[in-house]
Amino acid sequence: MEIIAMDSHKRYSQICVQNQAGKIMAEKRIEHRKGNIAGFLERYSSGGKTRYGNLRSDVNNYLKWAFSEAGNSIAVHHKRMAGRHVSKFYKRIRGKSGHAKAVGAAGRHLAEACFWMLTKGQDYQDPSFKSVSSTAV
Repeated sequence: MEIIAMDSHKRYSQICVQNQAGKIMAEKRIEHRKGNIAGFLERYSSGGKTRYGNLRSDVNNYLKWAFSEAGNSIAVHHKRMAGRHVSKFYKRIRGKSGHAKAVGAAGRHLAEACFWMLTKGQDYQDPSFKSVSSTAV
């Protein structure tokens, strides 16, 4: 099992992959430029339906690899984390298109979430979990 960590800063992100023993397998610092993450998010619309094309080849390969690994991690742990939005997303796509497409779609979904988190400067909010107010009765 590999652990993938992504630490986002204002101008760059640090991505690190460790194996189960704690040995660092890969580590990369990636500058935040519009094309680095946004390039992973190619889409097009026709007839009112939005389609997501093949994974692009002209993007940062380290980010592409990291998001693909993150998508694969979702595939491995989707039963244990069944209530999570990305797990439900993975299962829905896997049922229609198969495992390989679902892994790519989950990685793309995470890339999109990271893009908007960095753009808006907000923390991730899982749509599956409702926030509970401490003042609610």
